[in-house]
Amino acid sequence: MRRFLLKPAIVFVEGSIRWTVQRRLADGRILLESDDGEPLRIFEAELWARHASASWELDRDSIAEAVAPVIEVSRRDASTYKEKDVQQAQMRLAYLRAVATEGCTGQPYTEVVLARVAANLGVKAPPSYRSFCRWKRRYRIAEDVVDVIPRHERKGRTSVLDGALLNLVEDVIETHYLNQQRPTVASLYDRVVTAIEEKNHLLPEPLPVISRATLYRHVHTLDWYMVTVAREGRLAAKRKYRPVYGSLRTQHINERWEIDHTPVNLLCVCPKRRIVIVRPILTVVIDAHSRMVMGFQISARVPGQEEVGAAIRMGMLGKGALLQQLGLEHIDWPARGVPSLIVADNGMEFHGTGLRHGCADLGIELAYCPSRSPWHKGRVERFMRTVAEQLFHNIPGTTWSSTTERGDYNSADLACVTLEDLTKLVVRWIAEVYQHAPQRGLGKRTPNMVWQESCREHHIYMAEDPNALEIAFAGTAHCVVTNRGVTFEHLSYNNPGLQALRLRLPEGEKLRVRYFFERVDAVQIFDPARKEYIEVVCTDLQYATGLTRDMHAELVDKLRRDAKVVDTDSLRHARIALSNHIDELYRSHRMSDRRRAARLEGHSSKSTLLGRHSTPVVASPGISVEDTFADTHTDGIKDIPAFSVSKRSTSQSRSKR
Repeated sequence: MRRFLLKPAIVFVEGSIRWTVQRRLADGRILLESDDGEPLRIFEAELWARHASASWELDRDSIAEAVAPVIEVSRRDASTYKEKDVQQAQMRLAYLRAVATEGCTGQPYTEVVLARVAANLGVKAPPSYRSFCRWKRRYRIAEDVVDVIPRHERKGRTSVLDGALLNLVEDVIETHYLNQQRPTVASLYDRVVTAIEEKNHLLPEPLPVISRATLYRHVHTLDWYMVTVAREGRLAAKRKYRPVYGSLRTQHINERWEIDHTPVNLLCVCPKRRIVIVRPILTVVIDAHSRMVMGFQISARVPGQEEVGAAIRMGMLGKGALLQQLGLEHIDWPARGVPSLIVADNGMEFHGTGLRHGCADLGIELAYCPSRSPWHKGRVERFMRTVAEQLFHNIPGTTWSSTTERGDYNSADLACVTLEDLTKLVVRWIAEVYQHAPQRGLGKRTPNMVWQESCREHHIYMAEDPNALEIAFAGTAHCVVTNRGVTFEHLSYNNPGLQALRLRLPEGEKLRVRYFFERVDAVQIFDPARKEYIEVVCTDLQYATGLTRDMHAELVDKLRRDAKVVDTDSLRHARIALSNHIDELYRSHRMSDRRRAARLEGHSSKSTLLGRHSTPVVASPGISVEDTFADTHTDGIKDIPAFSVSKRSTSQSRSKR
């Protein structure tokens, strides 16, 4: 015997009439339609009653069109009722069993037995003969105590909404209430009254006009998941009513990483001009098992695969050198290793070829959450809120989480933290505060404790060559090698080693080129014979030194807009103009202009976290980069503006600051 699930396309046959299931209505009833188009709305319990009594037969051929697993529903048992109702049912059973034992057939003899049982039970008056017969009819079907439990839900006044009036109201609700215009119940009532009045012109016996309270009560009985689907969309309904059956279970550290971005609730200032330039974006990688922060990246530009790769690269590397650089060598931040799985959303930066190739080279599986479903990586989403509330909102210049929360707070006037300062503060907060804070999801343990426990039972795999990680997550292109070397984005890269490689290649074969976003002065080219990358520098280092790829793209676009030839001379002259243009953007009173300048210069935390200078300055040709815009801002954790992040526990830790 096959199983089936009640769903659209299932057909029931009633004599010569075929009823096809259409959908479930908002009030819980099932809408069926005959072959002639006649609608029928009945509750599911009534449908199954007709099916059980064989008045409706299932069309077996329709199962193939709507095949699905069976749903098993347990019948309500006595434990779900109140204790006093169960006791009342036990008394009724005593009457039924006593009469059955005596073999009573007539009313007089039955009433005598009922009186005797009532006296034994200590009841003042026995039940009436009519009540007894009603219990008997219900009980003899299945002989279940549930059948004689008092049915209080059937007592009291009945709703006026029934029959034709109910169908009319449901039609008005489906047409005028269950739509994306989201009308109120008050406006719906006017529609219902109008529909009733129009219907009464065609009926010999008019339908009663319902009250507003009746309509409100009926609307509140609707299936609110279906109502939300109709009025706000299926995604909104999922977010509001989605069931939570339990959290994701992982077995050990580095089994699953989660990565995401968020705007930082803080305005950062320029280290040279001390004016607000940007509200940066934070990219964070979290280990799902321990909730440990593996790595992060703070950048002025819109997150791309460069920021994603830098955060993942930091997560794989040990943090000892970074902590020593910031004067935090007394703290242990043990996060490191290569993960088995990285979970991200569907942003374009997570689908880049550089990220996919880097993960493939390291044997990392990439998984993507369904669109607009942040709960599939809830740990990193929750961390974003934690770092905002515990750190960003305590720093001068915070933007808070909303305009309501910000109130009259002037974020721009109070901002005093550079992006480098913010990076150091985040490192301190993670190392000193976050990883040692107990979490409910970890059973009141800290991320550091869970990491250490798992570390003793499972090995941590590390990248073979830490220096190769930067190449692994760089951008990827394929170019032909000529006597001029490799030409990529209007720049030539050449050296003797590349020319020697060209002589061994078949004519026209393309080589894999890895390029970087924070610099254009060199690329990495893969040698297929030696199975390794070789660094090849730009042939015009005077132009390329200290230039980000965004700057170079801006120069190329400017020349194209001006209908000029893109060559070495034109790029060199355009760079001089770009230097002046960036200065003008920084002097602008518009925040958007200063933000654009910061993004062109590539301000990020990469130089602090990974050691590469990621904020190159634009120097004119012939001028030393080191001599341009000399920065008087002193490096070091001690120069961060004095506001509390956490308290040290020993005098020794204070002295090390």
